[in-house]
Amino acid sequence: MHSQADGPSWLATAGSGDVLAGICGALMAGGVPPLGAGSLAALVHGVAAHDANPGGPIRAMDIAHQVGRTVARLLSR
Repeated sequence: MHSQADGPSWLATAGSGDVLAGICGALMAGGVPPLGAGSLAALVHGVAAHDANPGGPIRAMDIAHQVGRTVARLLSR
């Protein structure tokens, strides 16, 4: 079972998991239960990676810099 399928396959890059863990930790610090935080973090992580895509592989820092804009866009839906 997948919590999301928005992440591109080249998301598996050095440091990408650290970005995912940071998103998850921020959600849990904000009071989201662990299962929900993990699911939401996976969604945000994948969508942010897709949003940051310049047409090919990206760096973890590209994802991290995109997270705020992606969250704002997702919340505006």
